[in-house]
Amino acid sequence: MVDAATGRVEHRYENGGDTSSGLYWLAGDNAHARIIAVGFNCAPAGGCGPELTVIGSGGSDDFGAGDTDASATLKEGVMLVFDPTSLDVYQDASRDIPIGLPRMSPSAPFGVVADVAHDRLFAISSAGLVAEIDHVAGRTSISYHAVDLNGQPFQAAWAGTGRIALWGRDGLGMINTHTWTTQAVAAGVTGAVATPLGLAAWTTDPTSGLTIYRSDGSKRLQVLVGKPIRAVRAFRNFLYVDADGPYSVDLRTGKVFGPLANRARVVTPTLVPIP
Repeated sequence: MVDAATGRVEHRYENGGDTSSGLYWLAGDNAHARIIAVGFNCAPAGGCGPELTVIGSGGSDDFGAGDTDASATLKEGVMLVFDPTSLDVYQDASRDIPIGLPRMSPSAPFGVVADVAHDRLFAISSAGLVAEIDHVAGRTSISYHAVDLNGQPFQAAWAGTGRIALWGRDGLGMINTHTWTTQAVAAGVTGAVATPLGLAAWTTDPTSGLTIYRSDGSKRLQVLVGKPIRAVRAFRNFLYVDADGPYSVDLRTGKVFGPLANRARVVTPTLVPIP
C-alpha cells in the first residue's frame, strides 16, 4: 500500500498463490479507504476459486472469499457478489447478507450500479426491470421498477442527481430514478466514465472526440475532437485520456493539456460518491 501523496510504501501484503486480476480503490477519507483485490486463490490440494480481499487502510487484512462464477462490483466499505437472481453483500468482509431478487430473469443481461453517496444499489435487467436496494438504519429494503430497455447487453454507471447512465447497442441513455422513465442522449457511444462533474463519453469516430454530459443529458463540453479516444480515467477534477498520446482535461474549465511527456498509468478510484 502506497501513500498517493508522498509515494511512500506504507504496508506490504504477502498472499501466496494469489494471482489477482484486479485492484479496486474505493474513495473515502483516510480512515475508511479500502483497496479490494479480485483474483483467484488456488488451494495446495488443488482447485481454484474467485477470491475478493479487502485491504484495510489501518494496515490489517480482512478477508472475504467465495467460490462463485458470478460477477463482482463494489461500493464504499462493502463487497458485492451477484448473479441475475441474488446478491451477496459482505460488510467489511465479515458478514454475508444474501439478498434474493426473485423477479429478475436469469436469461437477460444484468448489471449493478452503486449510488455510493446515498448508500444504495440498483440491479438492472435489460428485460426492463430495476431492483432498488436501499440500506437505511441497518435494514435492507428492495423495490422494483419497470423501465423501457431494449433487452441487449449494456454497461452502466451512476451519473448523479437521480440518473443512471447506460450505454450499449443503442448508444448512451439515462434512466431517471425519480420518474423511472428513459431518455436517449447520444448515438454510437462505446465507452463512458462517470465523474462528479459530468459523464465523459466517446465513440469509435475520432471526429466526435470526448464529450462531457450533464446528468440531465445535456452537453457540457466537447474536447479532443479529431483524436481517437482509446481509454479514459478520472481523478478529482481531471480526466486522463489516451488519445494517440496522453492528455489531461480539466473538467471545471475544459482546458486540455498534452500530449504529456509522462506516460505513467494513472491509478484512480473505482467508485466515487456522485451526489
